[in-house]
Order: sequence, then structure tokens, then C-alpha cells
Amino acid sequence: MTAVLIVGGGPVGLMTALGLARAGVPVTVLEAEDDIVYSPRAISYAWPILAGLNHFGVLDDMIAAGHTIDERCWRIFKTGETIVPTILRWVRIFSRKWSCST
Repeated sequence: MTAVLIVGGGPVGLMTALGLARAGVPVTVLEAEDDIVYSPRAISYAWPILAGLNHFGVLDDMIAAGHTIDERCWRIFKTGETIVPTILRWVRIFSRKWSCST
């Protein structure tokens, strides 16, 4: 099997590495930082990524360790509608089958 090198240990790099490793692909992650960066980079995740985090089994731990808000909403000015999502609702809406196969 071909090994994969991922450059960058941010959210995208680590989720990609996790998915590949769980599929049995040998993965190496290179990260320039030598420690955890506590500055506000990737400070929040958009709703669509929650299904992926849930699929990989890390969503509950991230919610427990982090901070969540349900105060966000979208307004449709043409119709006057307001959409107020909740975390679990968006996990269900954006859930789909994830595959690392080609």
C-alpha cells in the first residue's frame, strides 16, 4: 500500500490523516510547530464539518472540551425567515457516507 505524507497538522490535515489511518493507509503528518498553538487559528468549525467529526468519533470529545453556541442564525431577508440550527440537527443534515477508497 502507498504511504501518504500530509503537510500541516491543522484541522484538515489531522482529519485527513485520521480517515486514512482508519482505512489502513500508512500516514505521516509533518507540522512546522513544535507544540500546540493556542492562538486563535481555526477557532470555530462550520456546521457541515460536524458530521465528519461525528463520523470519526471525535465530535463528543470536542464538544465536551470546547465551547459551543446555538445563538447563530441565518436570516433570509427576502422572506423574513430566520433559521436557527442546533448542533445535532446539523450533524444529521450534513451526515453522509465518508470513504477513503479511490
